[in-house]
Amino acid sequence: MRSLIFLLLFSSQAFGAIIDLGDYTRDTATGLDWLDLTKTRGLSFDEVSTELDFGGKYYGHRYANTAEFDQLITNFDYVAINNNCQYGLINCDVSIDTDNPIVEHMIRLLGDTYDAYLDFRNDGRDIAPNGAGAVDGLLADTPLTNDVNYAGYGYIYDDESFLRFDQSNYIDSADHVSAANNPMHKSSTSEVTGSFLVRPSPVPLPASFWLFASGLISLRLFRL
Repeated sequence: MRSLIFLLLFSSQAFGAIIDLGDYTRDTATGLDWLDLTKTRGLSFDEVSTELDFGGKYYGHRYANTAEFDQLITNFDYVAINNNCQYGLINCDVSIDTDNPIVEHMIRLLGDTYDAYLDFRNDGRDIAPNGAGAVDGLLADTPLTNDVNYAGYGYIYDDESFLRFDQSNYIDSADHVSAANNPMHKSSTSEVTGSFLVRPSPVPLPASFWLFASGLISLRLFRL
């Protein structure tokens, strides 16, 4: 009976839209696994690109483009407040006056590059326990310029201010979501910026397989 319950729970989680896999965030709607951005924090576009080739640290990955990042934000069930994008995107320069739990959820899953930077520096300041920092990342293309020397740039930003260890009060400021912001030169680096790298998700077994398997387990348990 326990085996059947486990199988049913597993199958229900396996077919969700967004799945947390630790170092990866799987978007089952697009079939892409997104590498945690803290894994590439502080590296330039050029530095990461050299590691995408065979034998490189990120072999099997590629840079996500702006449209894919834009779609990922939407697949988190985030609804853009401003619809004044100039570049054919859904999410751009959104400023939210109140806390948005989906924004914090996206940051925690995709990799909080801002919090990771503070931890790396052993900074006495840190992100508030109930909040999140930011996901800053480079993209394969940018709709803001046709210059091939520049990479795209997107971000998801929650807490504009952070909590000092000796501070008793904390004010959560506006949240921001943008799939297209200021581009970054491909040789430039930022300690709070990573790269949006993706790889194809493994082809999942069809739902009919899990139904068939659960039926076999049920029959086996019934005979016992």
